[in-house]
Amino acid sequence: MRSPQTPMRYFCSGCLVALAASLIVQVAWALPQNVELKVSDAGRLEMQTGSQCLTSNTGRPTYPNERGCVRFFKGESGDLTFRLVNDRICDDSTTPPKKWVLDEIRLANKDGLKPTISQWETPTYVLDPDVTGDFTVDTSNGVVTHTTNNDGSISISNNNQKNYYVWYRLRATCDGDAGTAIYYDPRVDNEGGQN
Repeated sequence: MRSPQTPMRYFCSGCLVALAASLIVQVAWALPQNVELKVSDAGRLEMQTGSQCLTSNTGRPTYPNERGCVRFFKGESGDLTFRLVNDRICDDSTTPPKKWVLDEIRLANKDGLKPTISQWETPTYVLDPDVTGDFTVDTSNGVVTHTTNNDGSISISNNNQKNYYVWYRLRATCDGDAGTAIYYDPRVDNEGGQN
């Protein structure tokens, strides 16, 4: 006759397998990368984070002077968080005062030239499957699905499965008013998966 503890032993061994699988997935996922911006006194969106594209594991070009350039090395994937770091008030005539918020991230096509303002606003391309495989993005306009965090920062996930770079554009608005939009547009440089 089986003891009542036998099913528990099987359950726990299943738990150990699930825990081990979870740890393996976490090892392949990189620590979050953070990009910080501020709104200048002149009302411009300014990048505070220097270039992370100083070295490359694939012999690709480096971009040491491109503030906000983010490089995901080969086999590395993870969250990318964007945050405003200065006093975010854009209109103090209201109670409570209105604040600048990051509210949109848009991607261009891979390995291309930096888009002009009109190309960002009215893209004439369909995003490459490599880009749509790495980011959750609307293929018709390049807007990336993001998470708004409690501190006002926004985050996206990058699977980094293919080797390419892509320009991204961050938008900040005064309390969500699209008529006040200001932008900054560096690039993400993906070195791809393990294979």
